[in-house]
Amino acid sequence: MNKALSVGARNFALGIHEIDEEHQVLFDCLDAIVYSQNTSFRDSQVFESLERLTDYSRTHFRVEECLMRMFDYPDLETHRNEHAYFIDSLGLLRTKLLSEDTSPALATFLTEWLLRHIKEVDTKYVDFFRQQQGPAIAPVA
Repeated sequence: MNKALSVGARNFALGIHEIDEEHQVLFDCLDAIVYSQNTSFRDSQVFESLERLTDYSRTHFRVEECLMRMFDYPDLETHRNEHAYFIDSLGLLRTKLLSEDTSPALATFLTEWLLRHIKEVDTKYVDFFRQQQGPAIAPVA
């Protein structure tokens, strides 16, 4: 399996161990989608990988949002809306995947969204947690 995204995910570490581990799982799901595009069972594997990504994203987003509530993160609602948009997009992509081959566009959208979200949105709550002396945040090299 091509682990390019998973390996690249290390460059997007936030310094909160549990969150970084969860992001790694999300990148592993994306790797599975990319890998599935080149197999003879592409449709079923892409669909299965998308289902796993959707389920795991819901779990991961609940963890992030719980941390934000615990530390009174002021942009919680905006962040929650970003998560809802992603989950809604996954549902639309799933439906579209049933009727046409959208896997290349799917992989591109998912990768770009996740990378942007971690780099531009998640880093905001990490900065806030640092200021509030929230959860243990390891220095990121």
